[in-house]
Amino acid sequence: MIVSSDKEYIETKRYKRGEIQLQKPFSDIARWIEDNYTVKVLNVIYDEVVPNKRPRLQVCVEYREDCDSFRDSDGLNFHKQKQDEIIDQFIRIIKNEPYSIDTETLFVVFSAFAPIAREEANAKIRDKDIEQLVIELDNEELWKIRPSFGGVTFFFYTEEQAKMARSSDLLNKYSNEFFKLIKKYDEFDYLNKEQFVASFDSKEYFDKNYNGSWFAYDR
Repeated sequence: MIVSSDKEYIETKRYKRGEIQLQKPFSDIARWIEDNYTVKVLNVIYDEVVPNKRPRLQVCVEYREDCDSFRDSDGLNFHKQKQDEIIDQFIRIIKNEPYSIDTETLFVVFSAFAPIAREEANAKIRDKDIEQLVIELDNEELWKIRPSFGGVTFFFYTEEQAKMARSSDLLNKYSNEFFKLIKKYDEFDYLNKEQFVASFDSKEYFDKNYNGSWFAYDR
């Protein structure tokens, strides 16, 4: 579960909405994980990884902090002991039950729901929403408003214009206006003003340092 178009995310939204409920044995392992690691589990998915069809449990927790709690101290890999504990418990749960689940080479991964939901809210903003906001802000020095990665950047035409805007109270005003816009698409109420990131930049800087490439700018 990485982006909002992933089938795992779409399925987990239904659990989050309360439209469907986890069934055994996944509800049992979800409850055990919540009790033992103090996290909120929204979904547990069993699938097989291509091309070798290795069995996998995807534990979909709610928040990034929950997901990070299953990582090693380096923050890169998942904690092997916690993975093994979950696998051992899952095997105990399904023992002597008629589930067709391969546990011989089973491994566990973790993903967080809320960060993807925030990005989905941003992605739902339509061009006409942006166009209307540009009209409302009524600033002829503003070149573009660009939502990206759960935040927004207001681009002025020149570096001097962006510099002057940063020294004024415009950033707070513009951020508030955009936040009101994005909240309309925040289905699960994950966005809050304190964590919302807004910034000023310029077309001049974008063209000079990134050759007008959004791919290079977003890297």
